[in-house]
Amino acid sequence: MQNIFSIFDLLTLIWSTFLSWLIIKILLPKLSKILNSKPCKRSSHTKETPTGGGISLCIVGSFGCALNNIYMPLYCLPLALIGLIDDRRNLSNNIRLTAQILTVSLLYKEFFIGNYLNEFNIFLKVFFLVIIFIGSLSIINFTNFMDGIDGIIAGCFSIIFIHS
Repeated sequence: MQNIFSIFDLLTLIWSTFLSWLIIKILLPKLSKILNSKPCKRSSHTKETPTGGGISLCIVGSFGCALNNIYMPLYCLPLALIGLIDDRRNLSNNIRLTAQILTVSLLYKEFFIGNYLNEFNIFLKVFFLVIIFIGSLSIINFTNFMDGIDGIIAGCFSIIFIHS
């Protein structure tokens, strides 16, 4: 039986988790002063709670990928920035959707068009791109919808990444 993780993968996971935790510990007092979420019917909070904690994952993930010459996660930073601004200012749906479309377009240009879809005829290529594009926008919005419950996004995506 083959091991799922190598020792290097395990050490990277432990180091990344520790670094994310450390960044959150440093940022949390500052975030609680400027980015608070008031409880609503979608949230699990009963009192105001600091938001913007995902910034630590963006920093650690982007830095780690850049060290390994993987630059695709950097294309997601504008979307993360818009999300952070939205936590503070409640941006319009059009601004958020524009950032989502731009991010998905950048990712597709890099990943799908150059690598995987060259085998298909033009009709199937367009069909797959439209389906994948709509699916990607849906995942981004489902993730935004789940954002009101602490830990649900991290838990769900941990399971997805472990199984992939």
